Amino acid sequence: MIHPTNEEINYLIRTYNDNFTKNISEKNIVTSFAGLRVLPACNTSSFERSRESIIYQDTIHPEIISLIGGKLTAYRASSEQIMQRLVNALPKKKKLIDTRFLAIPSNN
Repeated sequence: MIHPTNEEINYLIRTYNDNFTKNISEKNIVTSFAGLRVLPACNTSSFERSRESIIYQDTIHPEIISLIGGKLTAYRASSEQIMQRLVNALPKKKKLIDTRFLAIPSNN
C-alpha cells in the first residue's frame, strides 16, 4: 500500500508552518494519502524524460483509463482530456460546473 513517509509528512508540516501563522503538528493530521506518478521508461536521466501525458483507454472496458506521466500543474488539462474520452462510457448527466472557471480558494 502506498502511504506518505514520515519525512514527507514532516516536510509538509514544516512548509505549512513556514507559510501560515497558525502552526500545525502531526496531531492535526486527520487522514493522509499518497500516489505514484508513473513516467514512461527511457534510457536517459529521469530529469530528461518527457513530461507529456500518455492516456490509455481500454478497448474492452472503455471506462478504464490509465494516465502515465504528465505534471501536477497540468491536472485540469489532463482531467479534461480524460473526461472527453469517458463521456461516451459513462451515464449521461447534466453538467454542473465548468472547472476551467473554478478558482482555487485562497487561505486568507
